[in-house]
Formats: sequence, structure tokens, C-alpha cells
Amino acid sequence: MFAWMMKRTRAPVPKAFVPSSVRCLRLPADGTKPHFVHRETVYVNADQLADCFLYHVPDVRMFWNAPEPGQSLWHRRTLRRVDVTGQPNANVDGHYYFFRCCHEQLPRNPYFPKTSGVKGDVFVVRAATAGGWTEHAAYVDVPVDLLEDKNGRISLRLMMAAFTS
Repeated sequence: MFAWMMKRTRAPVPKAFVPSSVRCLRLPADGTKPHFVHRETVYVNADQLADCFLYHVPDVRMFWNAPEPGQSLWHRRTLRRVDVTGQPNANVDGHYYFFRCCHEQLPRNPYFPKTSGVKGDVFVVRAATAGGWTEHAAYVDVPVDLLEDKNGRISLRLMMAAFTS
């Protein structure tokens, strides 16, 4: 009876949208070392998911393949913001978004506690500013200090704990 209300309306990508490239941190579920990947952003405002307020997010679709061939888990993504301040390495202070895919058949991510339920690859992106946006989010590269500096690695562990709390 109300099927028309359940349909997702897909707004077209605005002509003013220009993708940007950003360095993200990838925490892979296959147990390989965390590393940086450069990804272009993709328009998501029309997806009506938790991240649509950002207007665009890093395009990590290629990393979130479903166990079934030919399917994508892109529309099963979620995010959480973690604000970092007052760290010994001030270069890592900032506003970060952790993106993950929620699907039970993905492998457990070994970088998070077993009890956290985190599965699949997790991606970390840094926002230029905090707060809500009325325009596209502005991203800055995730600092390499998160992997290359002792205090940065400690900060990353604290961020990961905040992400799963």
C-alpha cells in the first residue's frame, strides 16, 4: 500500500561536485600491516546513510567486496567520528572518521578486540574541521606520524579504542 514511500529517491550528483583525493589509513582485515592509500572521494549525499551529511567520502568500494561474487557491501557502511586533542605529537591532533562495513560474513579485523565485532577493512580519514557541514566535507591527509612515530602509534591505538567503545 505504501510501497512508494519505501523507495529511495536518488538525487543526481550535483554538477558542482568535484572529487578530491585524500590519504587514508587502511587497517586491513587480512592481517597485513596498516598502510596508507590514496582514494578519490565519491558523492554519497543521495545514499541516505549515516555519512550522507559529509556529502562525499573516500571511495573504498574496491576493498569491501561481498563474499558472494559480483556484490558490493558499499551500502552497508557506517562511520564514527573520533576527536583527538592534546597528544604528545601535536601533528596527530584532529578530527577523524573511521569507516567500516557491517556484514557478518566479513573476516574479523585483527587490529580490534575480538569483543568489538569489527569485521572487514577499516578506513580512517581526517577532516579539516569538526561540526556539521552545509557544503561538502573538507578532508586533509591522515598524518604519516600515526604509523611512523612512537607517540603517533600510541595515539592511533587510543583512537581505535575510542572507535570501538
